[in-house]
Amino acid sequence: MACRSHPSFNRDESGEKFYQTQYPGQNVNYPTADPDHSYTGVSQQLFDDFSDQWEHVQPIMPPFGFSAKEGQATPQTPDMKGFIKSYSSRGKEPYEIMGYYGTSLMEPLSSLAKQFAVYDAWFCSMPGPTDPNRAFSLTGSSFSQVSNFETGELYTNWPDAPRRPSVWDVLWTHGIKDWKLYYHATWGDLFYTHQLFLKGHIQEVDQNPDTYLGKMGDFWSDAKAGTLPAFSFIEPAWVGNSSDIVPNSCHPPSDMESGLKLVSDIYNALRQGPDFDHTLLVITFDEHGGIYDHVPPPLANNAYRNDTDCGFAFDLLGVRVPTVLISPWIDNATVFRSTQDGREYDSTSFIATLLRWQGIPASNWWLGDRIRAAIHHPACWLLL
Repeated sequence: MACRSHPSFNRDESGEKFYQTQYPGQNVNYPTADPDHSYTGVSQQLFDDFSDQWEHVQPIMPPFGFSAKEGQATPQTPDMKGFIKSYSSRGKEPYEIMGYYGTSLMEPLSSLAKQFAVYDAWFCSMPGPTDPNRAFSLTGSSFSQVSNFETGELYTNWPDAPRRPSVWDVLWTHGIKDWKLYYHATWGDLFYTHQLFLKGHIQEVDQNPDTYLGKMGDFWSDAKAGTLPAFSFIEPAWVGNSSDIVPNSCHPPSDMESGLKLVSDIYNALRQGPDFDHTLLVITFDEHGGIYDHVPPPLANNAYRNDTDCGFAFDLLGVRVPTVLISPWIDNATVFRSTQDGREYDSTSFIATLLRWQGIPASNWWLGDRIRAAIHHPACWLLL
């Protein structure tokens, strides 16, 4: 189905219009400041006037972006006009948040998208930052949180508290152990995804970490030798924490060049390995990073009925994110989009497809209602 869209401009506080335009020159480090992509920041981007929307939802509460009319909560479509106002707090020029790169600067990602497949309506799972969106992509919910939770003692001690299961728990329970997490750098002294979504979940994994966790050097070796597991999860470096590691996750304001090189290196390692003919590479992002988009996110199912935070009931998706599929089974220049009215792809679509690919019935996923309602991908995934 075609996505709704709004005119590709925003206004600053004075009312001046700024249109979406291509970034100038050959630099690939825009925006030069980290845009606000917290829950409150994204809410302002989607609905322009954060304080006004907040007043509208009180005391009705669910969900953010709904307004009260005759005592009812009625859907209010995001107008996507608050990006410049949100970015103004960074003291940078408006064009930085409204810009986009030409395809020649996005090689090889742009060529891979043309050669294989791209989604033009894949949304992150909630309007907010990395942690809750990463949680959605791996567990089917954000643990009823709209904010990041990866810092300080909470992050360090996270595995000690009862947590919801992840996709790896479901795989393991059904006897599927042929998987591995590869990481490019640690977050502090810890591997971020493992720390939040796997550590303490499965005793055998905790006791044999080298079997299920590996550095990128292990990935290069496994790809070359044809010993990659059935499911590999690759986490790039968010931040540079040593002289030989630079950020390569494409997270603003880091340079895009290192992230594009990582894409190239991974693709070439797979392409040159013996298993490429039955491999699918999925490239996607947790969230939009606060950068402008003109397509309003649609409504969504809450993962768990009682999940709310800051009055938000997790029933609105976040902004679109790039998602590319690479496989010799995919026809050239394929564009995937939903054919179901009122339902779009989001990060939980990945889990839904992965679990169906492994033959696990949806009744045995126990990852919440969002993933059960997620659109899973058609046949090209299942042929691999």
